[in-house]
Order: sequence, then C-alpha cells, then structure tokens
Amino acid sequence: PPARAMPSLPAGETTAGAALWESLACSSCHGVAGVRSAGGVTAAINVTHSGGPFDGGPLTPAQIAALAAFVNG
Repeated sequence: PPARAMPSLPAGETTAGAALWESLACSSCHGVAGVRSAGGVTAAINVTHSGGPFDGGPLTPAQIAALAAFVNG
C-alpha cells in the first residue's frame, strides 16, 4: 500500500527540517517543489529514498517528522 504523508507539525519542526534538508545536502539532488509534487516526505523515506541509504544511516522518526514538516509544508 502507498505510504501515508506525515501530518503538518509546528514551526519549530519546520525550522529543524530546513536545517536537516541542508545538512543532508538534499538540494544537491532534489528540489522542495519536486519532492512535494512527488507526494512529499513520508514515514517510509528510509525505504523509498531515490538516492539509496542516507550516508549517516536511516533517519530517525524525529528527523523524518522534521523533514516532513519542512518539505510538506
């Protein structure tokens, strides 16, 4: 079944997500608008990430929530 989108989170999560987007260098391969139009960041990102595994290992639930708050708006 398709992964469900993460719910919107408070502004603090958005700020943390922006910092995470930057530290993971997501923009070297992805644009925020492109990720949004593809369905956004979901809880399954560790499995569905088109770039393969993240360099630092799988994202934690808190990291996924923050990234989703930033990307999904």
